Amino acid sequence: MLLFCMALKCQAQVSLNVVDFGAVGNGSTVNTIAIQEAIDSCFNAGGGEVLIPAGDFKSNTLVLKSEVTLRIEGVLIAITGLGNYPEMPFNQPSWSDTYTTKSLIFAEEAHNIRITGGGTIKCSGQDLSILLNSEVKPRPHGIRMHKCVGVMLDSIRLVNAPQWMVHIQRCDSVHIHDVSIYNQGFGSNDGINIDACRHVLIEDCDVDSNDDPIVIKSHSEDETSDVLVRRCTVATFERAVKVGNESLGAFRNIRFEDITVNPSSLPPLVLPQTAIYLAIADGGSADSISFERITINAEYQTPIFIRLNNRGNSYNGSDPPVQFLRNVVIRDVVCTSASTIPCSITAIPGYYVENVLLQNIQITVPGGGSSDVVPVPELEGDRPENDMWGEILPAHGFYVRHARNITFDNVCFSIEGSDPRAEYWMEDTMQVAIINDCDANAVAEYSSELEFSLYPNPTTSSITIASKANHSAGVITVVSITGQEVLRTSLNSNRQTVNTSELCPGLYYLSIRTMEGMTTQRFEVVR
Repeated sequence: MLLFCMALKCQAQVSLNVVDFGAVGNGSTVNTIAIQEAIDSCFNAGGGEVLIPAGDFKSNTLVLKSEVTLRIEGVLIAITGLGNYPEMPFNQPSWSDTYTTKSLIFAEEAHNIRITGGGTIKCSGQDLSILLNSEVKPRPHGIRMHKCVGVMLDSIRLVNAPQWMVHIQRCDSVHIHDVSIYNQGFGSNDGINIDACRHVLIEDCDVDSNDDPIVIKSHSEDETSDVLVRRCTVATFERAVKVGNESLGAFRNIRFEDITVNPSSLPPLVLPQTAIYLAIADGGSADSISFERITINAEYQTPIFIRLNNRGNSYNGSDPPVQFLRNVVIRDVVCTSASTIPCSITAIPGYYVENVLLQNIQITVPGGGSSDVVPVPELEGDRPENDMWGEILPAHGFYVRHARNITFDNVCFSIEGSDPRAEYWMEDTMQVAIINDCDANAVAEYSSELEFSLYPNPTTSSITIASKANHSAGVITVVSITGQEVLRTSLNSNRQTVNTSELCPGLYYLSIRTMEGMTTQRFEVVR
C-alpha cells in the first residue's frame, strides 16, 4: 500500500507582502533582497505566508525556509546572466553534482514548505547569454530542493528554465498538485525530477517539456520509494513516462496511473523516443514498478523500453554492482510507433529482467523492417536507450533477451505495412507466456497482394496457406518464437499445405517471400 505522510500545516502564522519590504513589480527592478528579507522575517516569526502580489517581480536566487509558504499571485521573473546565479551545492554529494548548483528557488533541510498562489514563475530559459555561453549542465534549474520534509508545489505555472524545471532530491513527503509546466528550450529541459525521494504524490499536473516531463531517478544510493503519479498530461520529444536511467539507488513501489501523453504544443521537431521507459544502469535496483492506463496520443519511436545493464555511473569512485529489475506491470496502454525500432525487454549476460506482466496493450507499428537477421551486440555499459542498437532488432513487436517469467496477456499489434520480422524474438529467456485475445482491429493486418490466411490455427500436424493471389514462385519459412528457422519450402500455389507434424508444441511464425515482398503471420502447434 502506498502511504503519504504529509506534514504540511494548513494555517499560516503570519502573512507578509514583499511590497512592504521594498519589492517593486515593474518587471525591471531586481527584488532579490526584498523578497528574501520577507522570507527570512516569516521564518524568524515561526512561519507563515509570503505574498508576491500582482505584478512582475524580478529576482535572483531565493532560499525558501521552514514553515514558509511562498504565495505567488503575480509573476516571479528570473534574472538573466549565468554569472548572476550564486553556486549553491547540496550539502551531501551525489551524481547530480555533475549538473548545475544554480537555481531560481533553493531549499535545503527545510520542513513544511510550499509554493502556491495561482501565479507564474518565469525562469531564464530564453536568455541568450546563458544559452550561447554555457554548456547544458551548468545552466540553472528552476527549483532545487534537497533533504526537505513536507514539500508542496500546487496551483502554480512554471515556464522555461535553462535546464530542469524542478529537481527534488532526498526529500520526504512531497505533494505536487495542479502544476503547469512549459519547459521547451535548448537543452536538457526536464519537467519534474524526483530523485531519491520517499512518499511522493504527483497529481493533476500538465507538463510540456523538451526532455523528460516527469522522471523518477536516483543520483545517489538513497532509496526512491512510494511514489504515485496520477491523472497527469505530458508532452515531450524524449521519454514520456520514465523511471531510471540515472539509477544509483533502489526504486521501490513506483506507480504511474491514468497518464495522457499528447504531442507537444511545439511543431514536431523530432520523433519522440520512448513512451514508457524503465532502465536500471548504475548499480541500483527496481522492484514493484507499474504503469497503468497510459493513453498515448502522439507517435513514438518505441512504445515500451525495459533495460537492466551495467553503465556504472558513480560519484565516489566506487564500482557499483549489477542488481535486479523485477515485478513490473504495464497495463492498459494504447500507442502508435512510427519507427522500425520495436519494444524491448533486455538485460545483460548473467542477469535477468524478471516477473513482468504486460496486459491489455494495443500497439500500431509501421512495418518496413529488414529481413536481415544480424547478431545484436550486448552493449553492457552503454546508456540505456531504445535506439542503442539502431534498427537491427529482429522483431517488429517485442525483442526479449535475458529475461524470465514474462507474460504477454492480450498484447496486440496492428501492422500498417508488411514486415518480415517476427512479432516476438526471444533469446536466453525462461517462462515466457503469450496469451492473446486480440480483436479483429488489433490483429496484424496486411493489405497487399501478399495477404494470406492460415488454417487450422492452432494446428496439430499440418497447416494450410491460402493467399489472395496466385504466386508462381516464392519461399515459405517457419521460425520458432526464439527466431530459429525450423522449416523452409517452396511456395507453388495460392493454396498450399505445410507439414507441421515434426514441430514441437508452441508458437511459430510463417513467412511468405515472393517477388512482391514478404509478410508474416503467427500460428500455434498443439498436441
